[in-house]
Amino acid sequence: MAIQKYIFLLLAVFLYVEQVSASTDKTITWYKPEFPALSIVNGSDVGKGYSDQIENYLTQEIDGFDH
Repeated sequence: MAIQKYIFLLLAVFLYVEQVSASTDKTITWYKPEFPALSIVNGSDVGKGYSDQIENYLTQEIDGFDH
């Protein structure tokens, strides 16, 4: 009986891993809240916030994904 539980658990893990790898999307969606000084999404300083600069750096450094 213990072997049947082990085999069932192993099968469930393999099926879960297969579903996760099959549904993996190569797109990163960045959350951009309106929070001046950290994230600037409107006005003449768009993209010049602290997190905007970090996002720009990461976007350049992370290859193989759409941003």
